[in-house]
Amino acid sequence: MAVSVSVVMPAHKEAGNLEGAVRYVNENMMTFVQEGKVVDWEIIIVDSFEPDGSSDGTPELANQLASQNQKVRVIHNQAFINLGLKYKQGLATARFDYFMMVPGKNTLHGDSLKNLFDCLERADIVIGYQADMSRRPFKRRLISKTFTVFMNLIFDLCLRYYNGTTIIPTKILRELNPDANDFAYMAEILVMLLKKYRLSYAEAPFYTRGLRKYGRTNATRIDNIISVAKTVLKLIKKIYFSRRGG
Repeated sequence: MAVSVSVVMPAHKEAGNLEGAVRYVNENMMTFVQEGKVVDWEIIIVDSFEPDGSSDGTPELANQLASQNQKVRVIHNQAFINLGLKYKQGLATARFDYFMMVPGKNTLHGDSLKNLFDCLERADIVIGYQADMSRRPFKRRLISKTFTVFMNLIFDLCLRYYNGTTIIPTKILRELNPDANDFAYMAEILVMLLKKYRLSYAEAPFYTRGLRKYGRTNATRIDNIISVAKTVLKLIKKIYFSRRGG
């Protein structure tokens, strides 16, 4: 089954990483076309500025990449926006049948995308999980593991990871209309798809380079952790209490 794919690529202060991320996706997609897995694809770069209005040149680089490759489009945000909102902005303009996110920080490598696409014929959605967590800092591993155990316990699921690259039908995502704009956006999507839509899924390992070559993550900042906690509380209400109210 050959599919068409829209890839959203969030990019905040990724001037040193973005070009490599775009190259990685394009090279893999060209291989998938040759193998009969993909018929067409697009990359939607969604960038943003710092809260103070500054930038490291990522928007200009995104424009340059789009001018060099017709597969690449760009959405500019003149202010800082969170990861989940970037995902939804890409979804709103996606032209193809399946939708996925690949980070602009260029940490995916090796057979990551191949593993995901190899599973696509076996399930409605494909959920990626980090196969090499030891490459991440201890604090990031601890937070991630705690979050995964908690989500599985609360929602009676058995996923290996909630925050990775996934492949989901674009039409279903648009019907779902997710609420979260923060780092918990994918957790909300997966819980809703599995608990309410009852979709089948396959899990596939992806590989990262560990610490990014340029920049640093904001995922473990206290304000982001608080925002994620609020999103999870809303999700608990949506799954367990709105059902009763209906």
